[in-house]
Amino acid sequence: MRSTPSLVRMAIVIAFVIAFVQPLAAQLPGRGDDQPSPEFVPSSAFVAAVLFPKKIASNPSLKLFPMEVVTAWGKKEFGFDPLLILQATWIMEPPKPPGEFGRPSWAAVLSFEKMQGLTGGMIDQLEKKTIAGKTVFSGLKQGTPSFLVFDESTIIVGEETLFEKLLVADGTGKLVELFKHPNVKGQTLVTVDVVAMRPLIEELLNSSDWVENEKSAPLPPAMADLKLLPNLLESIEFGLNIENTFESTLVLHATDSEAAKRAGDIVVKAMEFGAQALVGQLSTSLDLNDPVEAATIQYAERMAIKYQSNLTPIVTGSQLKITLHEEILTAPFLASLLGSIGSNAGPGQAALTSEGQLRQTALAIHNYESAYGKLPPHSIDDNNGKPLLSGRVTLLPFIGQDAIYNSLKLDEPWNSTHNLPFSQIAVPVFGLDATNNNLATVRFPVYPNSIWDADGGRNFRDVTDGLSNTVVAFHAPPGESIEWSDPAPWTLSRTDPMADVFGTRDEVLAVMLDGSTRVLKKSDMTNEKLKALLTISGGEVIQE
Repeated sequence: MRSTPSLVRMAIVIAFVIAFVQPLAAQLPGRGDDQPSPEFVPSSAFVAAVLFPKKIASNPSLKLFPMEVVTAWGKKEFGFDPLLILQATWIMEPPKPPGEFGRPSWAAVLSFEKMQGLTGGMIDQLEKKTIAGKTVFSGLKQGTPSFLVFDESTIIVGEETLFEKLLVADGTGKLVELFKHPNVKGQTLVTVDVVAMRPLIEELLNSSDWVENEKSAPLPPAMADLKLLPNLLESIEFGLNIENTFESTLVLHATDSEAAKRAGDIVVKAMEFGAQALVGQLSTSLDLNDPVEAATIQYAERMAIKYQSNLTPIVTGSQLKITLHEEILTAPFLASLLGSIGSNAGPGQAALTSEGQLRQTALAIHNYESAYGKLPPHSIDDNNGKPLLSGRVTLLPFIGQDAIYNSLKLDEPWNSTHNLPFSQIAVPVFGLDATNNNLATVRFPVYPNSIWDADGGRNFRDVTDGLSNTVVAFHAPPGESIEWSDPAPWTLSRTDPMADVFGTRDEVLAVMLDGSTRVLKKSDMTNEKLKALLTISGGEVIQE
């Protein structure tokens, strides 16, 4: 005897329609006369997505796709061929009430040219009943989809709580209006009522650990400001279409023209940050002395400029429009391919040169200063001023280590029960000690009137000696490596800083605040020269 179908098996048909069909839409010929029907979209819905599976399945470029297997499976389990669906409309309703966070209700309306029946292995195991005079095959387990037979050419799949609302939909509501008068076109269309989503988004944000205060370094504003968008927008439209080349259009409808300008500024700022992060990541994984890899970085910089110019939204009144073309979407794959040249390191462990580590650290500091208007603190302190974590932690979002940053609890010490496992994850940008990869060799020197003797309150304007004349970090000598999240300072001797910086080494690599690197030779250096490089406003004349 066959067991009751699991949620995973029952979801296969929906996974095919949504997960498989959507990316293939980009390969279709032009949209033609396809027009989404809003007939079953209730006014309570906040998301509706429309796909055209039959047209997608008829694409000649998919001739090697196992069509016959999908057809046989659909007929066996449901009694119909999934590849004959003319239109699939996916509808979601926000959870009610907003204060009780839960999974949004959903349903999918499948329209055929002619219904082939609704029988099969899965259907036979469901309970048959009637809703509003329509035959329903009801899921027996919580979360298991049900099937409603509307007529010979339409069935509805999803949660029964939505069925009656779909059956009495009166053609009103924001999503319906967007369906009737779309600003986008394509084989995949998505509309979102942002106003209806606001309670859900606010609950998600309130339940997160994104605590923003002076002592717990917040997310980068370039990204954190994206959280303001829901209150600036009313609705969103997305269309995926192809005529001769791929094109995708995103239209954001703001509450008014001022909100549109504000939303545009936030999007541009986020894109600029993303472009800088992309270039920075490539810079750390490539050898700047290799001509091919140096050229790859130049390509990344050119691509970043291209992204910023092409993805900048066009603001017209209360609308923001972003159009994505084929070249924009393929560029990241080329960058990823080029970025792997010459690297034999495993995923996420790019082989960084010592120079690359220092340069990327300096770039992260620049991006931090640009985002916050001040330099990062030497440490993250509690309310009583006790250091909890190293200031290196505040740089994690700027070096592509968001996952570690978001996992740390910034109000606990670096070696607390929660934080220690994350603190022991190697972060290559901060340098990997030869004896222990958990230890960082990139150290921030603490010296009177240096960058790091103040608690992050300074900015570039305070560096009157010049960014190119001010050291921001060294590769520390043996024995001075430290856990990258440990806030213990590297305090240099006031009278003999050379002893601390060089140790037994004849040369030491330093990165200046402008991002340039220098090899300092002990034979050419004196304590006075080193003090001049460490201080930010001493006014010393540095003799090379």
